[in-house]
Amino acid sequence: MKHNDLMEITVGIFFLILGLAMFFYARNHYEVGELSQMGPGFFPSALGIIMAVLGGLISISGIGTSVKARDLNYKPAALITLSIIAFAFLIETIGALIAIAALVFISTATENKLNWRKKLILFIALFIIALLVFKVSLGMNFSLIKGVL
Repeated sequence: MKHNDLMEITVGIFFLILGLAMFFYARNHYEVGELSQMGPGFFPSALGIIMAVLGGLISISGIGTSVKARDLNYKPAALITLSIIAFAFLIETIGALIAIAALVFISTATENKLNWRKKLILFIALFIIALLVFKVSLGMNFSLIKGVL
């Protein structure tokens, strides 16, 4: 008996919705411009369309495929999503140091292969890369710890 591949359909719908949200957000909040003179919203709009189309194709490919029914593990996806939300909230309120720590430690909470030392190394490496790219190279002004640094 054929079962729909629920994982493919779920992931495809997620990418479809995320792509459409990205497209409409970029169209409503940024100047898109034209192909000859692109505005700041052109690339996010194009990326949103591409993501939505790929999401639709992934969903369609999961319909009518012959797979064994399997359980979906939502915990890693939920923790990664939570870590991104925590990062977005904490970078504005507390600063980059705590936000990046939350991002790393929440998103790797279900990973059994990473002990606390490896997670700490990952946090330090990500923090240094973010510092070099955004603060040093691009000259963006963000605080490492709000009110202190």
